[in-house]
Amino acid sequence: MMNTITAGRYADKIQSLMIYMGKPIVTIGFSGPKKGIPITAETASIEILERGGIDVQIDKTTSLGKATVGAVLLGPVGVVAGLGGKTKKTKVVTPNRVQIIWKDTGEKSIAEVDDKLMAHFDLMV
Repeated sequence: MMNTITAGRYADKIQSLMIYMGKPIVTIGFSGPKKGIPITAETASIEILERGGIDVQIDKTTSLGKATVGAVLLGPVGVVAGLGGKTKKTKVVTPNRVQIIWKDTGEKSIAEVDDKLMAHFDLMV
């Protein structure tokens, strides 16, 4: 789940990270963004743990297997049909992970954020 704190302070509560009035905040429970806790340089420090991205993996064995079966059953036409088949693509999405160190208590939290929030945290580092 994106834009949530996964470990540490506020992890056991219903919460979400969002941008309100141009600043990242943490909302707790079903309160609106006006009652959110701001994440600024005065309230927390940020460490970037992991930058996410999208990794595409292509599986070529399926088309080679289809070509082999096609060659056995239909001959040269089956090879062409098997190689022309679709290949399987797998997309692996890894989230951006950020460590938030709260200055009032010194507690640490780990959050998974999207690229929009990551841009705000990049400015704080």
